[in-house]
Amino acid sequence: MRIPIVQGRAFDRLDDTENRRVIIVNQAFAQRYFDGTNPVGRRVNVWGRWVTVVGMAKNIKYRRRQEEMAPPYFYLRFQQYYNIGLRVNFFVRPARDMDSGLAAVRREVIGMDPDAAAFYSMPLALYSNASLFMARTGAVLLGMLGVLSLLLAGIGLYGVVSYSVNQRRQEFGIRMALGAEPWDVTAAVLRGGVAMILGGLGVGQLAALALSRELSGRLVNVSASDPMTYLGTALFLGGIALLASWLPARRATRVSPAESLRYE
Repeated sequence: MRIPIVQGRAFDRLDDTENRRVIIVNQAFAQRYFDGTNPVGRRVNVWGRWVTVVGMAKNIKYRRRQEEMAPPYFYLRFQQYYNIGLRVNFFVRPARDMDSGLAAVRREVIGMDPDAAAFYSMPLALYSNASLFMARTGAVLLGMLGVLSLLLAGIGLYGVVSYSVNQRRQEFGIRMALGAEPWDVTAAVLRGGVAMILGGLGVGQLAALALSRELSGRLVNVSASDPMTYLGTALFLGGIALLASWLPARRATRVSPAESLRYE
């Protein structure tokens, strides 16, 4: 399976039923049972039989792609341990299409053991993704909650900003009464809105980056610091804030200064 062997040797043709039984352990196995020393040449008891360690393999992910720490693991020589009651998994990379490759595997299995009962196959990608089902389901639910939270944040932001701009209608009336053009008033409001947006987004992005370190170990096939996520959120909330600043200011500057001054 192309698992790197870092010490000792891999299995070879001499490791059959006529010779001593051998085993290859992983680094986690050597760390737990041999205090991290070289395990090659040591003997361990497997299923009531003493076997000799002939190699040590690097740790990999064995059961789930989200594994953070590899468990102690060992590899056996198929020819030395096969029996009729043993469940065996074959990992095959067909040279051509999948169907012809599976047919060839079935022929080899029957030729090796005519009493072999069940044979079930699936692509390795499908098997690997099955372990992510719960994580994917949780991600979809969290994604829906995230979108809902973003919409609620946008609605709240629009309400607060538009209210604060509406409270300044008397100020706008005074400015226009003193000769300010409507566009000058609107531009001043937008400049204040941009400053507020940049400050809020800056604080929010820094907080999100700080939290991303905690999330990075729990994500699969996605980065906790994905730039498109940060950019999309910033553009959405920034656009909402600008719209909330521009619409009330535009409405206020389209009425006469006298009417704006009477606004409560």
